[in-house]
Amino acid sequence: SSRRPARAARVPGVKPSYSVILPAFNRLDVLPEVLAALDRQQEAPPFEVIVVTSGGERIAEAVRAATPGVTVIALDGPALPGQARNAGLRVARGRWVTFPGSHVELAPGSLAARLAAHRRGWPMVTETMRNGTTTRAGWASYFLDNAGLLPGRPSFAFESPPPRASYHRGLLAEVGGFPEDRRAGEDSVVNEELFARGYGAWREATCE
Repeated sequence: SSRRPARAARVPGVKPSYSVILPAFNRLDVLPEVLAALDRQQEAPPFEVIVVTSGGERIAEAVRAATPGVTVIALDGPALPGQARNAGLRVARGRWVTFPGSHVELAPGSLAARLAAHRRGWPMVTETMRNGTTTRAGWASYFLDNAGLLPGRPSFAFESPPPRASYHRGLLAEVGGFPEDRRAGEDSVVNEELFARGYGAWREATCE
């Protein structure tokens, strides 16, 4: 079979094509499922996983013990999302980088689909999003946040900044990383700046 698990793509000594950065504040309970989804990637490019925790070294050691094979960064005290993203970026080695969130389980083939779109020339790539919180509030939030990314919609080029994206890592260095003073929307700031500079974005329907 040509399929291989993600662990085979995380071989020590192999430079990763992709860096998957997971800010894991207050979501350590779901982190094992998120990492298990990464292990089910199909046709995955070589990639690394970087988990950023908040609350000091004790929490980081617990994550290291529970998730062998990933890089864990410990931030002292409460940290905002932009701080976590930038901390992961400082050690990332992949040409491309994605921040799926510590509660998001990537579907098999997601990284391969993202990479294919990047290699076709798209600096920013976003995905189809499925709802994992089936309460009324969860569905309401899902439709509000993902109106253009629902299953069944075709792939398309964005005519305005995307709500989120994976990136060529050099672009994030170009804009100085993510703002570290915002509780939310730090990626929107970066996406708007990159779009204003002429960098395009692609929604890949086969990427979930």
